[in-house]
Amino acid sequence: RIDNIDIEVLIKNFKLEKKVQATGKFGGNISVKGAGDKLKGVNGDIFAAPPGGAFTIIDTEYLKNLPVNSGISWEDLVASLKNYGYNIGTAKLSSEDNNLIFAITLSGETGKRDFTIVLHNF
Repeated sequence: RIDNIDIEVLIKNFKLEKKVQATGKFGGNISVKGAGDKLKGVNGDIFAAPPGGAFTIIDTEYLKNLPVNSGISWEDLVASLKNYGYNIGTAKLSSEDNNLIFAITLSGETGKRDFTIVLHNF
């Protein structure tokens, strides 16, 4: 069980400052399996603590690869991912082939955002 984890500190610990910025705190349940120094599996469900926070994707390479299937322009899509305020947030944590995967859903006044962050060779 985890509780009151600061998202800004987590981003710094994983050295993701050049990719994303976020504020807020979260808690939830995480299960980690391993043997010695080998990670065998990670699973978990994480929830944003009230009142939520803000989220910005700043990695322009990631933004360039976003598909635009929503009927809005690419520029408007990028703008919607900068300084996005959320008050509800959930993440499903898993691992696959030495990759740590965060499937994230955020909801705020300007709508819902779903995306995945993969930390390769974790």
